[in-house]
Amino acid sequence: GVNAGIVMAKASTLFKIFSKQELSSQEILYETNNELVETSVQGMFVTMIVGVYELDSQTITWANAGHQPPLIRDQQGQFKEYTESGLPVGVMKQKNASVFVETSLQLKDKRFFVFTDGITESINHKGEELGVKGLQEILRKNNGLSPAKEVEKVVTTIQQITKQLNDDLTLLVVG
Repeated sequence: GVNAGIVMAKASTLFKIFSKQELSSQEILYETNNELVETSVQGMFVTMIVGVYELDSQTITWANAGHQPPLIRDQQGQFKEYTESGLPVGVMKQKNASVFVETSLQLKDKRFFVFTDGITESINHKGEELGVKGLQEILRKNNGLSPAKEVEKVVTTIQQITKQLNDDLTLLVVG
């Protein structure tokens, strides 16, 4: 509803402000969290993954605040879910940034996927949720494409096999 939109807009603005200050991923989440707790509508929160990708070293560093775990696909097409996560932002005031654990990984020959639950909770014609395993199957079929083409193919495939979308489809591919 309206409150959710306000909280999302506020979180987005805070993210923009804090990211321009060249803070770490965990510091951005910490600052965003504590600002949202001060001003947020009770019970409202936002899930976020904040990350930095260093082009030179091909290293990605991220911290997760209650969002779906990102997936990494290696050269062999195997997936690993990174489940380390803090609470969503806006739930409760935190004393320090370390509650949002940072993970670093060299992406050379790997792909990093972040997605919303609109993808994993999409319902197919048999009434089943796609889930993380279903998404991995689609990603496996599109291995070898450029990141832009991969996003396009995944979203098109999900739209074709889905009977019911409960939320937006958002997929970020790095690597």
